[in-house]
Amino acid sequence: MKGTQKLLAIVAILLLGLGVLPLLAQPLPYAGTDWLDYEATLYYGDSYEPDDTFDSANQYPLGIAYQVHNFHLPQDRDWVWFDATAGSLYTVQTHASALGSSADTVVYLYDSLGRLLDSDNDGGEGFDSAIYARATYSGRYYVQVQDWRHGYGASYWYHLSVREFDQFYLPLVRR
Repeated sequence: MKGTQKLLAIVAILLLGLGVLPLLAQPLPYAGTDWLDYEATLYYGDSYEPDDTFDSANQYPLGIAYQVHNFHLPQDRDWVWFDATAGSLYTVQTHASALGSSADTVVYLYDSLGRLLDSDNDGGEGFDSAIYARATYSGRYYVQVQDWRHGYGASYWYHLSVREFDQFYLPLVRR
């Protein structure tokens, strides 16, 4: 390792120790036993971070097309919440496969007390996920999304959408 590379490695490790950067170390293909033989790779979180727990979930405002999220750390999970009306139908979907992402999402739906209501893996297009559910009460519902293989990095991003279904009824025609 050249002197400049060692200096950069030391600076990166110091910044990691201070909690300044979401820094991940990956061994180089030619790594020896020296701890400085690690190359620093940065993966930045999406604009909704931190959102890795039930308590740190961000609001998903119904009516928007989608939010763009990513998996930037190992075991990364993204949480959102939305307000639902009792009796209304909702869909929670991820879109990654058709967008060229490596993400293979799994979606979980929770009630306001953190009880699992439903989950889905690959119920959407390709490796995407989709949940269709009727709200049993008016109030807050939570969604968790994670990568099935716990992959992360620059190619692990997805679109998340939560939508209320418009209900319509066909007319009854009588002869």
